[in-house]
Amino acid sequence: MATDILFNFYEILVENVFGSVGLAIMAVAAIIVLILLITRNTAVFITYWMLFYLMVMGTLYIGAMGLVFMFIISAGIFFYNIIKLFMREG
Repeated sequence: MATDILFNFYEILVENVFGSVGLAIMAVAAIIVLILLITRNTAVFITYWMLFYLMVMGTLYIGAMGLVFMFIISAGIFFYNIIKLFMREG
């Protein structure tokens, strides 16, 4: 049941907000490039690009559970980086 809800949410997001899957991928890629330009850190760019790639491939191969797993991993990395940002010296 949860996978049906997640798939419907994904379908609504892609079809209504972005218009097509290709446009959705290009929009996320543009956001990731903006992250690269703002942070000027290649490691951040590669990390988020690979997370996005694994999220798309996970959703493609194992369905909505892949999206859920990658969201959990992405949220963990995000909170780790936020904590690291505020704990640094200088």
